[in-house]
Parts: sequence; C-alpha cells; structure tokens
Amino acid sequence: MRRSRRSRTLLLPALLAGAMAATAGAHAPAAPPAGAQASTVSDTLPTPTRQAEAVDLAHWMEQLRPQIGTRPLNRIAMPGSHDAGSWSIHDGSGLCRSGDTYDVSRVWPGLAASMAHTQSRPIVDQLDAGARYIDLRLCYQDGQWYTYHGGPLGGAFFDGPSGTGEAASLARWITGHPSEVVILGVRVTADAAELPAAREDAMRRLKALLPGRTAPYGAPGTGGLTPTSPYEAFLSAGTNTVLVDTSGAVHDPQVWPAGTASDRGSYGYPNPQWTDYLEALFRPDVAKEKLP
Repeated sequence: MRRSRRSRTLLLPALLAGAMAATAGAHAPAAPPAGAQASTVSDTLPTPTRQAEAVDLAHWMEQLRPQIGTRPLNRIAMPGSHDAGSWSIHDGSGLCRSGDTYDVSRVWPGLAASMAHTQSRPIVDQLDAGARYIDLRLCYQDGQWYTYHGGPLGGAFFDGPSGTGEAASLARWITGHPSEVVILGVRVTADAAELPAAREDAMRRLKALLPGRTAPYGAPGTGGLTPTSPYEAFLSAGTNTVLVDTSGAVHDPQVWPAGTASDRGSYGYPNPQWTDYLEALFRPDVAKEKLP
C-alpha cells in the first residue's frame, strides 16, 4: 500500500520568492605582483557577512513582511495541511454517514480509521509548524459538528454540550497571530436534506468566532479583497482569515468562492479510489496497475 501526501498551496501555486536566505560577500583578492601569473582559481573563499536568520514558523509571514508585504497573495506559496482535522480520528471514533467512503468504512472501520488519519497533531500545532492553508472537512450529523475524512469521524469541532470543540482554539490562534494570513478551505457534508443549511451554519459559526477577522471578497474599489490583493492589504484591513467555500454553494460577502483557491493535489498519482487501497492490501498484483 502506498500513500503519498504533499503540501497544498493557496490561490494559484507560486514560489515564495521572499524567503530568508544567507547573504554572502566576498573580499576581492589582492592584485598579483607585476609579472606574476594570476591564478585561475582563487585560494580565498567568500566570507559570509551574515548568517541565515532562523525562521519562526509560527510567525513566518510576519517575519518575512519586508519581503512579501507588497506581493499579491496569489504569489505567495503557503504550506498547507491536508485533512487537518484527521489527527483526532481513531479506531472507534465513529463514522460520518454522509461521508463519501461511509459504505466501505463501515465494513472495515479499523482499517478505514488508520488510513484516514493523515495528521498527528491538533490544528493549532499545524499552524505553529507553518501551515497557512487548512483543509477543513466538517461532518454535521445528529445535531453535532465533527471533523471527518472520507468516512471516519474525528473529534468535535464546534462546541457541543461538553464544550470540547476544536474551533475555539483555532480561532484563538488566528486572533493571536494577526500578521499570519490563514486560509480555511471548508468542505461540509451532512444528510442531503440538511446539507444546504449546514453549509451556511458552518460559515456563520466561523465568522462568529472570528469577528472582524474574515476578509470580504470583492473586486478592487468595492472594499473587498481578491487573490491579487497584496499581503499588506489584508493586514491593513485587520483581516487575516480567508474563508473559502469549496462547494461554491454559500453566497456571503465574507465567504470566498471555490474558484479562488487552487490545489495541486495531495497525491502523487491521479484520483485513486478508496477501494484501490483495499485492493492493494489483498490483491497487490492487480492493484499495482492502479497505484503506481
């Protein structure tokens, strides 16, 4: 079985040209005496004048502000977390009935939980490690909100009766790091009859946890921001959160449409099916054709 995860970049993948790097200066060698033959290889090496500065991953955008301040957001490559909420999935954590792999997950729940577990630390730890695109997948069922991946459920997201939801700690991190622009790519699933209202409710709850922090979407001159708005524009407006509705079904000035974010994909091969992984376990001679 082979599973490959790659970083996700936000809003048209690009190179982070403003990364801190060591700068080196060279002392010019003295001119050779008259009549002497100059060596074709210098025996003096460049002497570094400044060591590379350590990057604080929890504040890397603030630290690189002189380099990226005027750069459009779609020209900054942002590390991202694939299925960021899957860290809390474990064998026995339950299943999302509306998840796209529910049917196979209920046959092999332990195996499904193991394969769905793509992160090992809470979302705030992922942000501390430098992630700025959070792939947030939420399942609404039985009146509660959970993270999920495919079929297996993770932990509570919005606070339930026990007050254990992860959304509050995520909001505290974003509020406490005003110079770090965080993109939340939100995907919601629920029973078909509840899905439209659930999508709206998820965005409403996130906005309520981040008052004044969510960037409005709109063309220049409308008071909104777009992928081509510079990093400084987000900070000047006091908005360091971009809510992206991956379904394209939520129409709200502070919710960005799905087309504003691009995804290089999380796998090193195109669109594998969940059953291909299972086949790889039991029929490797056949599965190798599907999972190169």
